[in-house]
Amino acid sequence: MPRTTRLILLSILVGLVALALWFFRTRDLPRSDHGEYARAFEAINARLPAMVDDQTQLARISIDGPLVTYDYVLVHHSTDTASESRLVTTLENNLPGQVCGNVDIAKLFDDGLGVRFRYRDRNLADVLSREFRADDCPAQ
Repeated sequence: MPRTTRLILLSILVGLVALALWFFRTRDLPRSDHGEYARAFEAINARLPAMVDDQTQLARISIDGPLVTYDYVLVHHSTDTASESRLVTTLENNLPGQVCGNVDIAKLFDDGLGVRFRYRDRNLADVLSREFRADDCPAQ
């Protein structure tokens, strides 16, 4: 699957998760109460893991305070592969555009939340963890 297609699918998945979160918000809660997100993530996690593309599996979504974490597993990569640095560079270069250009992520930012994308290899060794807050996106 071409890289562009994988990136589009990842963006769509992030958008769908944010849309599901919006859907689960059935009452007005103070911005500091993110319990509705935790409940939504429990429902979503019941359907995970799910493949985002042919190389990336969304394993879990969680919230800890004001930080939403998307945990991914790169199912065909291990930290001992020669292509790891190229992969990390690609992820680091593409994530800001996917996050800052996503209106659904902007809704999370508007609710005072930050997002973290955590990638692990097939052996669950850490590959990359990157956090974003509204201040990281100039148009936010």
